[in-house]
Amino acid sequence: LASDDGRLVRRHIPLLQKRRYLRALLRRMPLSEAARVAAQLLVDRRGAMARVVSVVNSGGLEMLYECILEEGGPEIAACAHATLGALEKSRSVLMYCKAGKDRTGLLAALLLLSSGVPRELVLDDYHASDAFHAMGLAGLEREPGLAALDRSVCQRAPRASRVYARGLLDRRTAGGGAAAYLEEHGFGR
Repeated sequence: LASDDGRLVRRHIPLLQKRRYLRALLRRMPLSEAARVAAQLLVDRRGAMARVVSVVNSGGLEMLYECILEEGGPEIAACAHATLGALEKSRSVLMYCKAGKDRTGLLAALLLLSSGVPRELVLDDYHASDAFHAMGLAGLEREPGLAALDRSVCQRAPRASRVYARGLLDRRTAGGGAAAYLEEHGFGR
């Protein structure tokens, strides 16, 4: 973002921190398994993370998007506020994350959909990322205990994953979609 005097201003608003993603993953496990993993984290982090891999592999991008929407609402609203503030001042906005298709892509989709951009155009834009096979899981993909991570699951940008995220938004907001989600988290109409 650029300030009034022309200087560039960087705002770091993390949508998915490692601890919050791990907490969201633990909530998706049976309670007994989540308790074992949480206890194991205290003594054997690598072993505990290896146990989480099967949850990540089976949940894929759909689960990642659930976690982002579940855990990142306040940060997503903060990004929307920062974007709107810059645009109201005719300033450019650059959004990015490690790979640019999951966290940034979901944020961009929320902003575009809530602004009235047709769903099909947003889906086409997301699916274009499929050609790059990039992955960024808030740094979790670098964990030594995640050696068995099926990277092919997270490196893709299949249209079905974004359709799923849109359906998730609709279910969460009783059909209100992106605008209702943003409003629910403090970004007004």
